[in-house]
Amino acid sequence: MTYKAEFEDEEIEIFDADNHEKAVQEAYKFEKEHGTVFNLFLLNDKYDEIDRVF
Repeated sequence: MTYKAEFEDEEIEIFDADNHEKAVQEAYKFEKEHGTVFNLFLLNDKYDEIDRVF
C-alpha cells in the first residue's frame, strides 16, 4: 500500500508499507529529516488520498 506523510517543514514523503501500523513507524523515521509528522494518508494507485491514518 502507498502512503503520503506531511511534515512540519511542509515537505511530503510518499512511501510503501504493508499496513497502517508499519506506515506510522515509517513516517516517524522521516521526522529526523523533516520535523514532526502532521498527516498520514493512504493513497490509491492514482495517488489520491483515500483514507486518513492520522
